[in-house]
Amino acid sequence: MKIKYIKRTVFAAVLMGSTVFGYLLYEPEIYSLDWQPLPKIEVTKGQSQQFEPGFEQEIVKAQHIIQQGLSDLGSPGISIAVGIKGKKVWAAGYGLADVENKKPITLGSQFRIGSTSKAVTSLAFGKLLEQNLLQLDDNIEVYLPGLPKALHGITIRQLASHQSGIRNYGTCFCLPMAEYYNNDTYTSVSDALAVFINDELQFQPGSQFSYSSYNYTLLSAVMEKAAKQPFLDLMNRQVFKPLKMNMTAADATGVNIPNQVKFYNVGQGHYQLSYDVDNSNKWAGGGFLSTPSDLVQMTNQLFSGKYLQKSTLATLFEPQKLNNGDVNKQNYALGWRHSITKKPFAGKSNLHYIHHGGTAAGSSSLLIMFPEYELVVSVLINSSIANYGELWDLTHKVATPFLSVLERKKSVQVIAL
Repeated sequence: MKIKYIKRTVFAAVLMGSTVFGYLLYEPEIYSLDWQPLPKIEVTKGQSQQFEPGFEQEIVKAQHIIQQGLSDLGSPGISIAVGIKGKKVWAAGYGLADVENKKPITLGSQFRIGSTSKAVTSLAFGKLLEQNLLQLDDNIEVYLPGLPKALHGITIRQLASHQSGIRNYGTCFCLPMAEYYNNDTYTSVSDALAVFINDELQFQPGSQFSYSSYNYTLLSAVMEKAAKQPFLDLMNRQVFKPLKMNMTAADATGVNIPNQVKFYNVGQGHYQLSYDVDNSNKWAGGGFLSTPSDLVQMTNQLFSGKYLQKSTLATLFEPQKLNNGDVNKQNYALGWRHSITKKPFAGKSNLHYIHHGGTAAGSSSLLIMFPEYELVVSVLINSSIANYGELWDLTHKVATPFLSVLERKKSVQVIAL
């Protein structure tokens, strides 16, 4: 009897252990079963502010578009800002930052901006280029000699344009299994490299394009060595402070950020809190918090040439070529995508636009600029989105009335000349 009891106890312990272990492995998926009905969002309520006269009609149109967009997306909240010729002309927030406590979105509400972080990081990268602290075609082992030999020969340009061969998120022998949901805290960029640094490259550097936020984790380690200061200090000194981005910061677990929204998954009229993640393994590529007003403030200041030289911006915005001379398949530059419209947009054909979007756990982002008109639009929502194209379409709809009036004004000026 005693032996049978011991066997049953051991079996029960193993079964319980395997069940707990299985739960931890698949916790994000199990967690996703916890859905609640999303309360009706009052889309007409929110904070909005007009910053510049002369665009009243366009702001009214954009306001209706955003309010309808919030309803269509099913997100708890949305925030937007528009900049024209170096000035912020409109900012607004609608919906809820915190569903449970019915806390509204404000102009200061901070969202995860996901991979739009790469565009923010690119500005510090541009500063280091101007200061001759690094060179685009330097091999990364010049700055990080302790890297595994397999990574020697990768250039800084290849890291910044996703041509290094470094893999993206995958599964791991960790809890939870999906790296995208990593909730480990890394105290430094160097520590975060351990997630991927010893893995095989997917291809010979420069031969292909493969988007990976880990490229920017490694790039941030290179930037640290070049600048001789921690990456977040570098971002504060070179980007956030000089551009007065007072509401932009690293997404860090355990740090009290009073204006941070709650992050959600949504679908079919239901919502749930997003799985709790720690983005300290990817600050440079996907780990910043910000507001649309801050992102427009940042991008507005690129047009004057006072923050970065125009030649530096041209370098950052130029789609990068593979070893065979072909431009990569996403027209990816150095922290930005540079696209040209395939059909008329706001009455204009072959319109250049430079942009970066991003998704993070419970948040989605799009930042887009039209250099010819010095127009910038930033949209952030506090929910993950199944079809990112919906956010893309919404942002373009918002941009359309502003582009149309700017094109008309431009035409009048040409006729006057």
